[in-house]
Amino acid sequence: MESTATLILAFFIIAAKFVVVGCKKLRMPPVIGLIMLGLTAGHAGLDLAKTHDTILQIESFSEIGVIILLFLVGLETDIGQLKSMGKHSLFIACAGVIIPFVAGFGLAYSFTGQVDRSLLMGSILTATSVSVSVLTFSDLGRLAFVEAKMVITSAIIDDIIAIILLSVLLGLVGIGNRSFGLTVLNISGYFVAAFVIGIFIVPHFIQLAANGKIPNIVTAVSLGLVLIYAWTAHHAGLASITGAYLCGVFIGRTRYRETVMHDSEVIGNTFFIPIFFIAIGMHIDISSVTFSYSFLLFFTLFTLVGIVTKVFGCGLVAKMSGLNWSRSLIIGAGMVPRGEVALVIVSLASANGKNLLTALDKASVIILILSSTILTPLLIRWGFYFADKDKQDGNQVCNNA
Repeated sequence: MESTATLILAFFIIAAKFVVVGCKKLRMPPVIGLIMLGLTAGHAGLDLAKTHDTILQIESFSEIGVIILLFLVGLETDIGQLKSMGKHSLFIACAGVIIPFVAGFGLAYSFTGQVDRSLLMGSILTATSVSVSVLTFSDLGRLAFVEAKMVITSAIIDDIIAIILLSVLLGLVGIGNRSFGLTVLNISGYFVAAFVIGIFIVPHFIQLAANGKIPNIVTAVSLGLVLIYAWTAHHAGLASITGAYLCGVFIGRTRYRETVMHDSEVIGNTFFIPIFFIAIGMHIDISSVTFSYSFLLFFTLFTLVGIVTKVFGCGLVAKMSGLNWSRSLIIGAGMVPRGEVALVIVSLASANGKNLLTALDKASVIILILSSTILTPLLIRWGFYFADKDKQDGNQVCNNA
């Protein structure tokens, strides 16, 4: 490895931990701080990675980081919980994907006239980063409430749908000289093979590894399988994160889920995952953004669409499931935050010199993430205020009667 890249990575590892500590004290998602660190170190700031080789080496660690990140998301996916919450969470999740996607695509296309770019901007609005909502519910002492459970379950399903949608879109956007039919055949074949191997072979392979009774062998084999799943997904025309996510789901069904999750979190969060978020910031060149009226109008509308489509799209479906408006608002607000998956899309759109998104697009995504992170706790608190008020008014009417 080039000595400059080694020194830069050493700085990032140390600086990332201090940034995370600062973010937690400010009750701000660490992701935001890591992106800001990348912005400071990138073209818009200190411009630490001056050579092409240095950039490539940092990006290689970043790619492993996003694979481990989505592997962890897969491990955390509780299929039993998804089944227990029933069809209402599924409908809320579908609304939380379809409505933002269509609205985001329409908005982006009206400004750019480019289908590929608009599809990606629409997909950025689909996935929910539920960590902000969970923290808010926990602070309010409402984590055990039905609204919180529905938000968490809907967000999980939301992520699954969004990741599949993203994979298909990236496969179609990156078709190049391949035919549409061949692309669809590759994608379909991959999913069939991935599920058959994941359900019938992976559990036995993990158990066989565990029987070797060598320290950390299960985690090592699991991470090896993740990379294989990611590599085959990429060569099938899908995003590598799809393979990582699916592998996480399959290994998560084994008895070694907690062990693999703990070890992978240590490996990922110590080094690879922070590098991924820092690299996102480094890719955003603020100096190339022209702060024109058109830019201000676009990022304002993009942020509004991102928030309104989740609040009212998911909220309306929640209302149709039998909840009142105030409780439906809570669920809609809980689905608003954007984070990791949106950044993954930005990263993949910039990989291998593709540059499918402009600096304006990337800046708009960062503004959306910041805005949704700030607004979500306020909207949830507001929703509970009205829910409690409705309950008190109902009790008062009953007492007067």
